[in-house]
Amino acid sequence: MTGFKRFRSPNVSAALNSGFTLRALIAFAVLLLLVFILATVMLVGIAHTQNDQARDQGLFFAEKALKIRQENLQRSISDYAFWGDAYLHLHAHVDLDWAYTRRNLGSSLFEDFGYEGLFVVAPNNRTVYAVIEGQLQPTLIENWLQGDIRALLDESRARVADEQSVVKVFQVDGQPALVVAASLTPGGDPTVKEVPGAPSVLLFVDVLSPNKLLRLGDDYALSHLRVARGAEETEGPRFSVPSADGTPIWLEWDPAEPGRPLFRLVLPLLGLAGLIIATLSGWVIRRAMATSQLLANNYSSLVASEARFHDIAQTSSDWLWETDAKQRISYLSERFEVITGHAREKWLGRPIGEFLSFARVSSLASWVENPEVQATPYTPLSCSYQSATGEYSICNLVVCAIQGPNGLLGYRGTARDITVEVESQARIQQLQHYDSLTGLSNRKQLHEQLERLMSGMSDGPISVLSIGLQRFKQINDRFGRSVGDQVLVEVSQRLEGFLREEDFLARHTSDEFVVLLNGGFSSEEEIADLCSRLIDCMTRPLGAVKQQTALNVRIGIARAPEDASTATELLRCADIALYWARHHKNTPWCFFTREMEHHIVEEQQLESDLHQAIGNGELRLHFQPRYRTSDRHLSGVEALVRWQHPQRGLLSPSVFIPLAEQSGLIGLLGTWVLREACFQAKNFAAPIFVSVNLSPEQFRSSDLVAQVKRVLAESGLPANRLELEITEGMMFDNAEGALLTLEELKLLGVKLSMDDFGTGYSSLSYLRHYPFDILKIDRSFTAQLDNAEDGLAVVMAIVRLGHALSMQVTAEGVENEKQLTLLQEMGCDEVQGFHFSPPLPIERLSALLKNH
Repeated sequence: MTGFKRFRSPNVSAALNSGFTLRALIAFAVLLLLVFILATVMLVGIAHTQNDQARDQGLFFAEKALKIRQENLQRSISDYAFWGDAYLHLHAHVDLDWAYTRRNLGSSLFEDFGYEGLFVVAPNNRTVYAVIEGQLQPTLIENWLQGDIRALLDESRARVADEQSVVKVFQVDGQPALVVAASLTPGGDPTVKEVPGAPSVLLFVDVLSPNKLLRLGDDYALSHLRVARGAEETEGPRFSVPSADGTPIWLEWDPAEPGRPLFRLVLPLLGLAGLIIATLSGWVIRRAMATSQLLANNYSSLVASEARFHDIAQTSSDWLWETDAKQRISYLSERFEVITGHAREKWLGRPIGEFLSFARVSSLASWVENPEVQATPYTPLSCSYQSATGEYSICNLVVCAIQGPNGLLGYRGTARDITVEVESQARIQQLQHYDSLTGLSNRKQLHEQLERLMSGMSDGPISVLSIGLQRFKQINDRFGRSVGDQVLVEVSQRLEGFLREEDFLARHTSDEFVVLLNGGFSSEEEIADLCSRLIDCMTRPLGAVKQQTALNVRIGIARAPEDASTATELLRCADIALYWARHHKNTPWCFFTREMEHHIVEEQQLESDLHQAIGNGELRLHFQPRYRTSDRHLSGVEALVRWQHPQRGLLSPSVFIPLAEQSGLIGLLGTWVLREACFQAKNFAAPIFVSVNLSPEQFRSSDLVAQVKRVLAESGLPANRLELEITEGMMFDNAEGALLTLEELKLLGVKLSMDDFGTGYSSLSYLRHYPFDILKIDRSFTAQLDNAEDGLAVVMAIVRLGHALSMQVTAEGVENEKQLTLLQEMGCDEVQGFHFSPPLPIERLSALLKNH
């Protein structure tokens, strides 16, 4: 480096030749020795400083790596713990089929994220669901984790109102494990009613195995990151992670030592040079006449040392620089060209400020003279530059002033490129505000944006469109989660292409998007026209699904300030409108009204009452008789459920069955009907059959066959006296699985009936290949017998089709003698309807059977 040239003394020979005294030569030799000692001390200090900085940087990244992993774990659990479906299926009741078999909350967490443990702990602190390394296991969490988890469970339940998760460190088989816990909540879903009492707690366990620690260390330049054995102090860097029981878990790694090359190469050279100078000093004392020759040797050594130092500078990961007092560049190491792409000759002699843009100061002088920088040497100065390829990069300078006998000579230091680190931090910030799958704003940024608009920053009315995707779950179940993700990406791209640039789009939940219309739409007619065009855009066939499959879209609309004055309340109103559009409207969009809010509150109360109805014995069975047309003899009955509500009286299925389907109670309700019907039929006064309707969820249940077999055994009812009614739609999503279930039921000896034939996805393939015994004509066709020749022809075709396939045909909804006569003439086997009898309670049915 040019700085070493200042040590050369071209006047040494002249001084010797002029007859310096021996004392002057000794003083000169001692001065040289002191200079080398000072240089050695400086280099040792620089080397130690670089090593210390590397250790501090490693400690920072180690702590940051663990913190980021904890934050990722918390974001992962938030998507599941604050999800209405998870609340219903893992807290209201534990549905292993929904959670594990359908992979809603099961093995995919281990396969995709590497979480070894997944647990659900009920309010009584009993583990009710456990998946370990992707496998369903009957394991208590306290038997798998090393440590007391009660404090973790209590803290997570204490934060249920804020929907926050809690992370603590435990041990699994001697390895540290990050355990995140969050209480299961409806997640703001207005359709989900909270169950009274303490919530269940969902826990994810991320075991920091040796391989995981190695990969984590590689991501953050921490060589061989590992768990330290023993609590004793070591020379290497380490930091402790407090575990849940207070015992520290130490992590350590092999530190980078950028100062080692200085110790290994430069210090031996300086030691050799010091030895030469010491020897030279001795020779000066004994042989004054040999001083000139010794000084020449010393000069050669200095040149060699400078060359070696130059080589070391070029092998460093940073580039070195030096300027004169006017901050004109006088030296650049070869690494400058490698890192920046610029030729050194292009910038030598030019002001350093033309190449580097300083973020906080105007010049190097103002930075060096800053009292804070003087109090903390080697403080990095952040700056930026444009590389030869035109890209902007960020680097940190370490600046040192060069002082000479007459004052400031210039500045020198190192430059370290930190562009990758800054971009990594930017990506972390990106993940905190944007959805990782679609790239849209997430729920957090949606709330922040809406709050800004609601606080007065908006120039006009604000409209919120809550967009829900119908049948998305069926696509997920039918084609797999990867296809479902592609569908969500395609939907987000369509929405972005459709909306205006000033509109704000976010992904609110798994299958819901929210649009903020900031001005431009002042009337309901304008918004309705926008919704109509948006639905036309969204209902085109999906490219992600290689079949003619389209999504049905429903939109709930709320506006400020008419509907709400806060962001949270406005989003809630939009959710209510979306719920209404999904369940109560024939049109695909709906504007929020206070009446629908009142209706939903009543509906939620009724749903809450339904949770208690089964346990309180409020459900009743009524039985509608079925008669043979040949002799009008009673052949069997259809079991129909009723609800004897304490305040509202006897409620028909049309009132509470939709609630049961929405709340997930339909499976439990169907099991009750099946069991109650079999037990009551066993005690009928005549050996007639009983027909029971199966709900879609009940039919898809993996234990349906075992359940029917168990109920028949417990009730003692012969299998040939039980008829199960299945609608056509139940076989639409999984035809092969439906066929297997029907064949297994048939092996039990029960009769199978296709209910409401002709109203769903009618297909001859169902009738030809599926083992149905009975074909039921829907009441809508029976009602057309009186006044339509076409209706007569349709019913006659169904009767003939059933008989051609060796099936018994039953007509529903027979209301008068004319309909009965026509059905008899067609050869229909059985009829039921109000012409014979409405559904009867068990007392009236028993009297009918005794008199029949």
